[in-house]
Amino acid sequence: MDYICDVCPRGCRLKEGRIGFCGVRAIRDGRNICRTYGAVAALHIAPSEIKPFFHFKPAARWLSVGGLGCNLRCPGCQNHHIAHSRVTDEELSRLQQLEPHQLVRLAKEAGCVGLSFTYNEPIIWWEYVVDTGYAARGAGLLMNLVTNGYACEEVWRRLLDVCDAVRIDFKGFSGEVTMRAANLRQPEVVRRNAKIANDLGVHIEIISNIIPTVNDAEDELRATAEWIGENLGVDVAWHLTRFVPHLRLSHLPPTPLGTLEKGREIGLSAGLRFVYLGNVPGHPAENTYCPQCGACVVQRFHTEIVAVNIRNGRCAKCGAEIPIVW
Repeated sequence: MDYICDVCPRGCRLKEGRIGFCGVRAIRDGRNICRTYGAVAALHIAPSEIKPFFHFKPAARWLSVGGLGCNLRCPGCQNHHIAHSRVTDEELSRLQQLEPHQLVRLAKEAGCVGLSFTYNEPIIWWEYVVDTGYAARGAGLLMNLVTNGYACEEVWRRLLDVCDAVRIDFKGFSGEVTMRAANLRQPEVVRRNAKIANDLGVHIEIISNIIPTVNDAEDELRATAEWIGENLGVDVAWHLTRFVPHLRLSHLPPTPLGTLEKGREIGLSAGLRFVYLGNVPGHPAENTYCPQCGACVVQRFHTEIVAVNIRNGRCAKCGAEIPIVW
């Protein structure tokens, strides 16, 4: 008997004992199970800015957790050694096993504000993420996801139930572009899930890694910017990051600074009030500016905060409200 995996829209057709595209989902005794529950491949403490979250808990420290596998195949993936893993039983046997309560204890001992599921795709081992989220909430900790957002709606809502913030990757706007950028056929699902998160009051920030000749066309960027403004709101942060040549895209150059700056101009022209540039340390567009008076209210250098000119949630110069969750 065949089963259709209902975790992500890829909808892998699985038989008993067969493993899905992500390497994580499998059918066992007629049930769709997570093969990697508790198998942690990466564990680090990292600041909000590295995710990046610029508008949620600035400078906070997160216990950041990753496992094996992914439901996409980005040809330039920086974490391909775990995300593109074949997730063999041998690999799993070498990983440390951590129960949700153990992650929570480690986070509290390290003085972190919460946990971040990142490095690989949280959606594919959602049961572990959800169980950890409930344990974290019970201990007074927060949780965020660094995700591609490519989930079936029921799974996505289960994740949002335990999540305080999500950073979602928009690989492009059209299906043709997202297939080239990430082997993602239905970008409209990612946008739907971004809107669900936003409508439920989960803090959301969007990131687009701009890859030369792949997803850098101005019409793609304009469509993305306009969609964000119309569906998520003009105060949602949009991060445009410089592509770094890697893996099967090693032949491409880094994103020209002019392309990133044009993308930011497109975002601002579409009405977005907070459009950032990433992987360009020292660029003025790393900073947050008051949308009313233009004053720099948060000065950054890469992943560090250099200065803050906000008082009681408002611009220290003109008093305008700045939508950052401290």
